[in-house]
Amino acid sequence: MNVLNNKSRDFIAYCILIFIFFITILCGYLILDIFWGDSSIYLIYAKNIAAGDFLSFNPGEFSSGATSPLWAFMLSLGYILGDGLLFSKILSLVSTLIALFTIFYASFMISKSKISAAISTGLLFYFLAFPGLIGYESSFIVTLVGILIILNYKLISNIDTKFLGFIGIIWALMPLIRPESVIIALLNFIILFFRFRHDRKFLILTFLTFSLSLIPSILYFAYSYLQLGVFSASSNCRAFLLKHTANINTSIYYWPFRLLFELPITFGIVISLYGIFKVNRENRNIYWLLVFGLFSIISYVLIFTFHSPPYHISDSKRYILPSIPFLIVFLSIGISNILKIYSKQIFNLVLISLFIFGLVVFPSIVITNNFSNLRDSELTFDTIVEKDIIDHVNNFAEYNATILTFEVQSRYYLRDDLKILSLDGIIDGKIAPYMSNQDIESFLLEFKPRYWIANEVVYVLPFYSESILREVVDKTGQSEGSSIRIGNITFKNIKTREGPVDNELWGYTQIYELEYH
Repeated sequence: MNVLNNKSRDFIAYCILIFIFFITILCGYLILDIFWGDSSIYLIYAKNIAAGDFLSFNPGEFSSGATSPLWAFMLSLGYILGDGLLFSKILSLVSTLIALFTIFYASFMISKSKISAAISTGLLFYFLAFPGLIGYESSFIVTLVGILIILNYKLISNIDTKFLGFIGIIWALMPLIRPESVIIALLNFIILFFRFRHDRKFLILTFLTFSLSLIPSILYFAYSYLQLGVFSASSNCRAFLLKHTANINTSIYYWPFRLLFELPITFGIVISLYGIFKVNRENRNIYWLLVFGLFSIISYVLIFTFHSPPYHISDSKRYILPSIPFLIVFLSIGISNILKIYSKQIFNLVLISLFIFGLVVFPSIVITNNFSNLRDSELTFDTIVEKDIIDHVNNFAEYNATILTFEVQSRYYLRDDLKILSLDGIIDGKIAPYMSNQDIESFLLEFKPRYWIANEVVYVLPFYSESILREVVDKTGQSEGSSIRIGNITFKNIKTREGPVDNELWGYTQIYELEYH
């Protein structure tokens, strides 16, 4: 007999979805007062935008250091309303809930199974919870990819130019949220080109739509190149670091393949592969979405094999997130087909229970535990932006001085006349030409920072650990007041940290005053 009728399945699906939403809200609450280094950088842009200083990091200076300028604009609304920090938390939570529902709907629309779509959404939560709730643009890009899947399904099912217009808007927005997501837009254009290759009028419209969608990104990245010499300071210098990570970790066990060592992901991928195998090739609508999704996932795996984020960091999954909605759709198809095979046996109920535990309950337990630990880490906003030491710098730094630092979110409480020079180039790109040959001394002589907020990065990354900076810290780091001259630069240790540095934050260890001869 049929163990569960459609109403029972739908009821279970809604219960699963409500559970995922509840856990999402709970996790958002747990880290209400917790912030993260890189995502906090957006808040500096947002604060400046609210003050009428558009896309600047240092006041009055253009910067393409915000990976997503659109996310920075959205966050700026909080500063206009009055409480930018609280607004960032609310916006992150709401955006994550919207992203989860969007992918649930896309999965349901294609798999025709609410319970399969709801269970699959549990795996998306596993990927999205941390970057989405901690303040990154991740939920925004996942939502847009989900909408893109929905629009493509509708367009391929029923040719209507209004769907193409909406797709064009999504194409235009995506590179301004995650620059590398332009590859998804390009793949989508190619898929539509081949799908409608016999419809000349539609092909022309598709080409025009795609061309127009590139204009906002071309204008933004071209302006960045004219101002800074790089198309995107954030993407350019981050890619350099990720490429280095890939070069020193060539084992197949490294990221993204190491994701397979996480049980929910492996479980989900196996079922997704089954879903891909079971896609009805005669259904042309699903077939073209299958091709689109597969190429998108493969592209991201290849990109982040050669430009690998450090696997140990908590937010590493965010890099591959734009491709995950396709995985969730395939997972939903796989679960739906498996449940159909055993629809008239008690084993059906056992399978549903197994899927719920493996893809919803277990990931929720893992994530909730991680968020509980994060809450106990005391990584408050003032800690992340190093308010105590920045207050100290504000008291002694002369007018218009330049501060060299790796943790650039320290800019938040810095005096407006003081400028931040990024040690990894993430907000200005200035160090980029000097990183490959590790010529940090020439970089310092070129831009002449007056102060350097040192941290443990000089021992971690080879561009610094084999440079003049490592030598300075080795010889003077433990002796406040000591100085050393190397070449044409004198470094004076004017403050040494008291107490340990938090493992989750490369906080300052010394402050140096630099003099040039």
